[in-house]
Amino acid sequence: MANSGPDTDNLQLVQRKKSALERALIIANDASEIFKLEEQIKDLDAMINKLLREAADHYQLEAFPSAKDLVQFVSSFTYDDGDRGVLQRVNCNRQRPVETFWDSFKLDDEGHHYQVYFITACDYQMPQQFSERLFWEFIYEEEPDTPFYRTHPDGRLIIDPLPLKRNLEKSKAEFEKYIARLFDLKGTTELSTFLSGEVVSHEHDIIFLPFRVQESKWQDWIPDYYRWIIAQFKQLTDGNTKFLLTFAHFSRNIHLEEHFTEEHRELLTALDGLEAEEPIAKHINRLQTIPVTDLEEWLLDMGISNLQQRQRAVEIIAASLPQEERERYQKDQVFNMTHIDLAQDIIYKHLSR
Repeated sequence: MANSGPDTDNLQLVQRKKSALERALIIANDASEIFKLEEQIKDLDAMINKLLREAADHYQLEAFPSAKDLVQFVSSFTYDDGDRGVLQRVNCNRQRPVETFWDSFKLDDEGHHYQVYFITACDYQMPQQFSERLFWEFIYEEEPDTPFYRTHPDGRLIIDPLPLKRNLEKSKAEFEKYIARLFDLKGTTELSTFLSGEVVSHEHDIIFLPFRVQESKWQDWIPDYYRWIIAQFKQLTDGNTKFLLTFAHFSRNIHLEEHFTEEHRELLTALDGLEAEEPIAKHINRLQTIPVTDLEEWLLDMGISNLQQRQRAVEIIAASLPQEERERYQKDQVFNMTHIDLAQDIIYKHLSR
C-alpha cells in the first residue's frame, strides 16, 4: 500500500547528512572547503524546514503550534521496537474508566448478546475518543474473528451522530433507517427483523455501533429513546453475533465543579437512571484531565526508553498550550485530552510509519 503520509524517512536521512557535514565543518581548515560545507548545510536546513512544514500540514495540527518542533524531535532519536497497534493511538491513559468498562463487561458471559455504554464528558476530554478506545480494548483483549466496524481513511473509527429527529417517534424511525442503510437491508427497515436474522445473516461475531450526541441536541425524551433501542436488542436470540453499543455525550465543562450546572445534573441523572434500570447498561461519566505522568508512561509504552527524551517531548507538547491551559498545567500538571490527542497522533504516526 502506498504511503500517503509525510516523508519522515527522508527527513531523518537529511538530518543525519546535516550532522555529518557539521562534524566535518568543525575540523575543516581550508577556506574553500569551509564555504562549500556551509552552503551544503544551508541547503539541507532549507530541505529540513520544507519537510517539517509538510509533516505539520499532513498532521493538520494548526491548533498545535509546536507540531513542527515535535516532528523534528521525534525524528531525531532511536526508539525501542514494540507493539504500536491502533490502541496505542488512544490509550493515554484513563485507567480507572477502563477498569469500569471491564468490571461491567458481560459479552463474554453466556446469554448476553449485547451491551450498552453511555459516556459523558466535556468536549475537551473527547468522549468520542474514549469510545474508540473501548472498542480497541475489546479487540485486543477478546480477539474476535470477524468484527464489524468502520474507519476513516486515516484509520480512526467512524462514530456517527445519534439518529435524531424532532420527536421520539420520528427518531425511532430514523434509527431503523440508519441500520437499514448501514447493513444494506432490502425491503424492510424494521430493526426487529434485522436483529432476528430473518433478512440478513449476521456474518460478524461482534458488531460495534458507536454514536455521539452533542450537548445542543439533547432532548428530554432521549432517555425513552434509549429505552426503546435497548428493548429492540433484548429481542436477540442465541447466536454467534454480539453487539457493542456506545453513546458518547458531549457536555462542556461537566468535569469542573465550578462550572457544574443543573443541565449537567439532569444529564447525569438520566443516564444513571438507565444504568440502574438495565443490567447491560453502564454509564461512564465525567472523564477528567490527563496527568502528565500518564503521558510520560504512554511515551515509554511507545518505545521512548530515555527519561530525558520523554520529558523533553512533554515540554514540547506543553509549549503549544493556550494560556489558560498552560496555567492549569503549571499548577496541576494535567492536560486536556484535546491536546493529548493531537500529540499522540503525531507521535503515533511517526513511530508507526
